[in-house]
Amino acid sequence: MLRSLCRAGLGLVVAWWRADRVRISPREGALLQLRPASLLIIGGRPVHVLCRQEVPNVGAPGIRYECRTEDGPACLDVRFNDNDGRLEMCWTVSGRIEALREGQIEIFG
Repeated sequence: MLRSLCRAGLGLVVAWWRADRVRISPREGALLQLRPASLLIIGGRPVHVLCRQEVPNVGAPGIRYECRTEDGPACLDVRFNDNDGRLEMCWTVSGRIEALREGQIEIFG
């Protein structure tokens, strides 16, 4: 009885471990959880997050952050790409759009 109970428990743990689920780094997770008043450095410049809104989109749901910079208003779009499990980041400021890599953004809180 005890042996079969242990096997059943182990089977549940193995099934949970192998389940298909989203796996991202804690740093990437932080980019999806920024709140208003968060401070960032993007491209060596300070950025203040003003508001956060979820952007539903077929295939790549994400978050849009309205920001304030020294150059004026800006937007940071962070989307999770289902195909390769990576985040895509797009930075728009002063009419210029730039794709960012994870290392180009520093989060201070």
